[in-house]
Amino acid sequence: MLPGPDSHRANGTKVVAADPSAIRRAFDDLAARYDRDLERDGWIRRLLWRRFDSLFRARDRVIDAGCGTGIDTLHLAERGVQVTSIDASPGMLAKLRAKADGRLGETAPVTLLGDLNAVLSELAGPFDGLISSFAALNTVTLDVFSASAARLIRPGGHLVCHMLAAGYHRRRLPLLWSAATGRNTPASVEVHLGPEAIEYTNLDPDKVYEQFFAPSFQRVACHTVGLIVSPFLEKRLPESALDVLGAVESRLGAAPVVRGLGRFFVLDLVRRTR
Repeated sequence: MLPGPDSHRANGTKVVAADPSAIRRAFDDLAARYDRDLERDGWIRRLLWRRFDSLFRARDRVIDAGCGTGIDTLHLAERGVQVTSIDASPGMLAKLRAKADGRLGETAPVTLLGDLNAVLSELAGPFDGLISSFAALNTVTLDVFSASAARLIRPGGHLVCHMLAAGYHRRRLPLLWSAATGRNTPASVEVHLGPEAIEYTNLDPDKVYEQFFAPSFQRVACHTVGLIVSPFLEKRLPESALDVLGAVESRLGAAPVVRGLGRFFVLDLVRRTR
């Protein structure tokens, strides 16, 4: 749930939740143009969809955490997946409901409004999976989120997190040195969404996995997104070329020394069976 920032500020910080009221106001204001703002990142969405489509089948139950206007929700629902979609923004959920109205029948998504961790705490599983795209998880308290994910996802079910990486709006060479020496630390990025300033926490994927998810989930894969494909290239290359580069990134970007250096990373997890 992250459009392109108007400006940013990076500094050292703890991993804490962003102000939920500011997030709600910001994304309510963005709802009308949100899909258009994310068009240039369509190659990222298609990269994620290829993974989602390999994991989930018709009648699977999947949570879309931080669903925004429902771009991922509707992709899955059109394939028969039963999606429970959660977002803190009434404006975003209104757009999702309008797009879904009359289209999906029995596979119409269930939409839930509220703070992500609060809503998850009220749900009952089991679910076959949980997805979260475009940095929604960079604004929540991850230890609370990971505990809910472990409770809700069945053994063998899947958790796919697409999050802001340590390389988001930071210089690559110092980050590469930090990664090589094991000194990567979280940093906050102040993203201005209209009149609101939201603190997003950039994270190192290995530390995210080890600190929050390793006890209950096994890591299947992890790779960078946006290391080769810069915003400059996004604006200038055709979609077919971006898709090819995205596929290359998902392979080359899995190397431990680089997978936290792009704008995002994808953390692909499976719920442990014991």
